[in-house]
Amino acid sequence: MKSTVGFILALIGGIFSILGGIMVVIEILVQVWTMQLLQNSPTMSAFSQKSIPLFNPNFLIIMAVIGFLWFLVIGILGIVSSIMMNKEDNNKVKKGGIMALVVGILGLNILTILGGIFGIIDSKK
Repeated sequence: MKSTVGFILALIGGIFSILGGIMVVIEILVQVWTMQLLQNSPTMSAFSQKSIPLFNPNFLIIMAVIGFLWFLVIGILGIVSSIMMNKEDNNKVKKGGIMALVVGILGLNILTILGGIFGIIDSKK
């Protein structure tokens, strides 16, 4: 039996994860751009980029790439699990629900977690 509620929640959760990854990249790129503008200001001269590694633009860009890839993979897995829950086969629905639950926990996404719970519940009907 299809899990329509689980499908919709996991699908929205997967899409939000991908959008979250894009927002992480935008936020970090704005921070790097702002740091480049403020590099010669008296405020930033007190903080050397060598003394505080979090102010290093290269470090921030690497973290942006890692964060984006993480959210992209989690989002794609959330969407795949939602598609699995939209099948008529109860076994596929249960596997999709379990997958959505694990992906939601790893990605800290409440919508995907709820979609996985509904998928598991609907697979037992």
